[in-house]
Amino acid sequence: MKRRFVLRTTVLVAAGMGAACGASILGVDPNTGLSVVVSRGPLQPVAMEGETNDEPVPGAAVRISATEGGGAEEVRTGTDGTARILVRPGRYRVKVTECPGALALPGDAVIDVEVGSFAPVALSCDTGIR
Repeated sequence: MKRRFVLRTTVLVAAGMGAACGASILGVDPNTGLSVVVSRGPLQPVAMEGETNDEPVPGAAVRISATEGGGAEEVRTGTDGTARILVRPGRYRVKVTECPGALALPGDAVIDVEVGSFAPVALSCDTGIR
């Protein structure tokens, strides 16, 4: 039990130090952040009308960095290809750094996050199927 308490204390202190130095972009408001969806496609050379030709990417690595003032975080998408990240209000660059099953990564997205909302970000990796 004592070990568990020490670990939690260390994590909280480290997180607090990052915020004090301006290095952390992470927010504490549970209603403010980024809602990221990473997909890959096309899955087939030809798609029929009404059919989807892409799929979510579980385990994609996504880097979020502040456009001003520095600070960055990297997260992985869940099994549904999504990630929700609490960040402070501001402007962020969102970049996929790893996309399993794809040949090419998408370009970066620059997104503004406002207080009280989750800014949607959809990034699609290219499988190279033509």
